[in-house]
Amino acid sequence: PQIISFLGVPLYFSDKVLGGLFLAGTSPFTSLHLKSITTIATFGAIAIANSVHFLEVQKMLEAVMVSLATAIDSRDPCTAGHSRRTAQYAWALAKAVNEDEELFPNFKFTKEQLREIYYAALLHDVGKIGVKESVLNKATKVSPQRIEVVYLKLKLMKKLNKLPHDFPDIKEVYDKLVKINTSGYLSDQDREFLKSLSEMSFEIDGEKFYLLDEEELNALLIPRGNLLPHEWKEIKKHPLESYRILEQIPFPENMKNLRIIVRQHHEKLDGTGYPNGRKNDEILFQSRILAICDIFDALTAADRPYKKAFPIEKAVDILRQEAKAGKLDQSLVEVFIKKVLMQK
Repeated sequence: PQIISFLGVPLYFSDKVLGGLFLAGTSPFTSLHLKSITTIATFGAIAIANSVHFLEVQKMLEAVMVSLATAIDSRDPCTAGHSRRTAQYAWALAKAVNEDEELFPNFKFTKEQLREIYYAALLHDVGKIGVKESVLNKATKVSPQRIEVVYLKLKLMKKLNKLPHDFPDIKEVYDKLVKINTSGYLSDQDREFLKSLSEMSFEIDGEKFYLLDEEELNALLIPRGNLLPHEWKEIKKHPLESYRILEQIPFPENMKNLRIIVRQHHEKLDGTGYPNGRKNDEILFQSRILAICDIFDALTAADRPYKKAFPIEKAVDILRQEAKAGKLDQSLVEVFIKKVLMQK
């Protein structure tokens, strides 16, 4: 009943009405009131517009990150979804750290830091865009076509009676070569088998041909995986390349560590990681989280041409072995296993 006057001013910004500012008074409003409230309304409209703009920028930034991660994963169908899964694991592990009062009683991530970890995990492999397709998607030690050529050489040597009398069936030799070429590990027996084949040769019109040339032998003798030293060196550049690419994105202040987290996700606490051989406190806590999640998803992801998917139990054993060897953060590994994996 005491209200005798009413004043309404629209909140204008860029020719758009974002709302209104309304006042009720127990005495008449004057032109001075109108001037003051119009000034306040102007600042209010700017504040609202800035808020809306900030949210739009956040949405756009997230869309860019998701698009980059999807583009990287799509280069190799075998790793599709790796970045998104790793990001989900990293988010879950960081939240588990927040909730763990036993191992991390005084450590708490803010909401912004949780978001930063998620985005860093989403973008951790973006540098692989600079890795050659032939290296990134290399499924065997040498191309299957080269194994076929070796088989043809064996057939020719048999026809020319150049094989030792106790030489096994050439089809068995071929099958063994195929198995070595596609296996991720090389046994001592396989190593001796390859070296014996490399010593075999034959001549045609005075020209000497080896059953296995030097390049093929070196590739087949790779003890673990299927990458030659120079190819492995190229793969190990991807954290630095990721850092370089992400330098072009103007991340907000609350994500100032994102690039460093990405750069360090292959570092190990004992200094044996890459690209910089950082160790212990030189490695961000967030980077340690990402390292664990990245390794776990790589181990358990669907079968890839160069390896079979590990069951979760085996992957857990590997994580614990790496932690025991001083490469991964042991407390984080245990929280990941007990609070993330066991609650899935």
